[in-house]
Formats: sequence, C-alpha cells, structure tokens
Amino acid sequence: MDEMLHIHDDSDMKIVGETKPAPSFEDEVQKTLNEMRSIREKGLLLQAQQVGAHMAAFVAELNNDQTDQKLTNHRIWLSVFAVTVGCESCVHNATAARAVLNSFHDQFKTLCPDAYEDSGYSISMSFYYLAVRSVGDSHSEIGRTFAMLCNDEKNEALQKMGRETFDRCLTRMDALSRPLNQEV
Repeated sequence: MDEMLHIHDDSDMKIVGETKPAPSFEDEVQKTLNEMRSIREKGLLLQAQQVGAHMAAFVAELNNDQTDQKLTNHRIWLSVFAVTVGCESCVHNATAARAVLNSFHDQFKTLCPDAYEDSGYSISMSFYYLAVRSVGDSHSEIGRTFAMLCNDEKNEALQKMGRETFDRCLTRMDALSRPLNQEV
C-alpha cells in the first residue's frame, strides 16, 4: 500500500514547446529607437520621408482628372492602399517603412484633404485588405473590389483600371524603395 502512495517530484521536468518569454515593451521600444538612430545616421530617415512625400504627390496627381470625382476618389483610395502594401512589401527595414508611410500620410492629408476626410476612404481600405487576404489571385481580386466599390463589380474596364492603378503605385514604390534597401 505504501508503494501506491509514492509521491513523485517533477520539478525538473520541462513542458514540451516551452519558449523564451516575449521581449518586454521596453525592449521593443529600445530596439525601435536603435533602428531609428541607425537609419537617421545613414541618412535613410530623410530619404524615407522623401519617398513618402513623393508618393503622396504621385497619388495627388490623380486629383487632376476632374471627369468623375467619385471615380477619381476611388482611384486615390486604391492608390493609398497600394502605397501601404508597398511599404510592407518593398521597404525591407520596418522602421524605414514606417517613416515612408508616416510621411506619405502627412502629405496626403494636406494634398487631398477631401479624399482623406470622405467616409468612403476607410470603407475602401477595409475592402482592399480583405481582397489581398482572400484566397486565390489577389491581383484579380483587387480589380474586382475596385469595380465593386465603383458600384459595377462586373465591369471589366473598371476591374482593369483597378489592377492598373494598383500596379502603377506598387511599381513606383518598388523603384523608389530600392535605394533605401541598399543602404540598410
């Protein structure tokens, strides 16, 4: 009977899959500050801000097309989304990407206040995020989403316009980001 009551000490046992604790908030802040200092010392912070400002001016050029303001706003909003995606996919350093995006938004608010303040802006962003996260061909889905937001989902010309608008911005972001990536 004493054998059945034998107590086992398991203090030396490890749990499978046990990992190191996540970095603290302070560690993350310090890492970000160090990255910011590094890109500033290399002259990349100013360069990243210039990329953002350039992209804002590039997007604002769409406002020159006064044929259909609703369509123009939809193209602007898709372009803003493309710049956001471009920051994530084209700029390899996360701190530099945030600097590009912050500069872009600061300039965009100034250059396109009506498009920025329009309630369709945030709705469009949500739909575009869903489109790129969807299963299948996100490029085609961007085109369909653009046409849907323009109230004509089946319109192939609008789908093509959406894909071309998105590609145009990503291509520009990629070209402007290359020097940033070489320096990091």
